[in-house]
Amino acid sequence: MAVNGVCPFILTRKLVFHTLLTLVLILASATQGAILNLFFITAAPNDTRPYFWFLADFLVVMIFALTMLRSYSHWKKSDEQLVKRKSYAKHSESAKQQSIFKRYQYILGYHPLGYISWMFYSFFLIMKIAMIFKFEIVNQLSEESFLTPQVMKMAIALTALVFFVFVEGHYDAARHSMRALYIANLVKNYTFEIFDAITFLSLLFVSETKMVFSFAFENTIISFGCITLLLPNICLYKLSQNDYGRVRSSTILAFIYTMLHLFLVNIPYMCVRIYLWVMMREPVSIFLVKNVLNILLTLLESTSDFPELRVAVLHKLGYAARQPENSECSQSDDTNTLNKSSTQQDDEHIELPQNGTLPHRAKTNARTSAEQSV
Repeated sequence: MAVNGVCPFILTRKLVFHTLLTLVLILASATQGAILNLFFITAAPNDTRPYFWFLADFLVVMIFALTMLRSYSHWKKSDEQLVKRKSYAKHSESAKQQSIFKRYQYILGYHPLGYISWMFYSFFLIMKIAMIFKFEIVNQLSEESFLTPQVMKMAIALTALVFFVFVEGHYDAARHSMRALYIANLVKNYTFEIFDAITFLSLLFVSETKMVFSFAFENTIISFGCITLLLPNICLYKLSQNDYGRVRSSTILAFIYTMLHLFLVNIPYMCVRIYLWVMMREPVSIFLVKNVLNILLTLLESTSDFPELRVAVLHKLGYAARQPENSECSQSDDTNTLNKSSTQQDDEHIELPQNGTLPHRAKTNARTSAEQSV
């Protein structure tokens, strides 16, 4: 069946590439979910409840497939088609419908299914990781078992692959364009964050570290380690707002995303590692240097971007403050202002005769219509 005059079943290079990305995404997310499910099944072989995790994985796979299908339908439209569609919507809809559409697009962005699907995926992933560590499932398995801490690390590391393929299927920019470089930089940064989170969570593998922490310290490590898996929701929301680099990104949203990475990832990771190194005499991770570098780079970038951020914040506050001011001014207009505005409208909309005089009847009608419009 043809959609917008284009048959969706025509085999093109874009369709083949997008199909391969979708298959890799489904395979990676399904493999990750199956490996983590095996930890629960192996720890409780006589219990049937761990098998319900496969239903959650099936739901995630279906949402990913739907999101990739929706992204392809948006991807295959050219810029001219998007402009025509928006122009047609602008002229055909009523003023109220236009405001609702603009408000919807302004709040949710161009690709709302992107961050919504990742929210489902990260929710189930975090639940599995937290339960595996809190129930000491990894530390209870025998050394001869296939499910070792290394397998657990590889399963979590698949999150980086899932994120890369997921983002890759949402844009079609040229490889060396500014859009492609911008998105590639985001993906690379998050890949390092995932590897940092895996190393951070590895502190809870007793068989490797030979350390036993208190419940409070253990909960701290699990909490900050799982927060790293949630932050891509903000990244995908930002990409949805700017249509993956097609339009200008929000300065305030970018600043919030940077600050969350600073205070929820790099600073907590650095503090925990310094504490283990100095107070408990444990070997320090090389990712401590990465945390320090990211903190310094974030502070330098925030300092250089502060003038632009200040202008954006003042613009938001100024726009909100002008509304009551305008309404108050409109209510306090006196009779002289009304008369002046009516006279100006007379001069703008009425053509004077050749002799420069205006008939009394036309002048009266003009002033009456001007006062009604005011």
